[in-house]
Amino acid sequence: PHNLDIEVKNLVDQIEEESHMAYVTSFERIAREEGKLEGELRGQAKVLSKMIRLKYPHENHARYEVSISQLSEAQIDLLVERFLDSTSLSEMFSSLD
Repeated sequence: PHNLDIEVKNLVDQIEEESHMAYVTSFERIAREEGKLEGELRGQAKVLSKMIRLKYPHENHARYEVSISQLSEAQIDLLVERFLDSTSLSEMFSSLD
């Protein structure tokens, strides 16, 4: 309930002030870790997109850009492994169909 949230927040603020250090709950730690992993995945997708644009400058990237942003880490890893051996974007992405 909202009123308990406020009460807990006030108690945590009081503890932080008395101990002169920030208190990080397990929920905050989990959220930070999830955010970190999401950021890493976004970074991998961004690098993969750039590699694709550089290797295949004359192919239609737009179709694949949307796909890349929605891939899992395992799928991005698979595409990175196929990157060097593939001769076209359709070949590279064929394993994801």
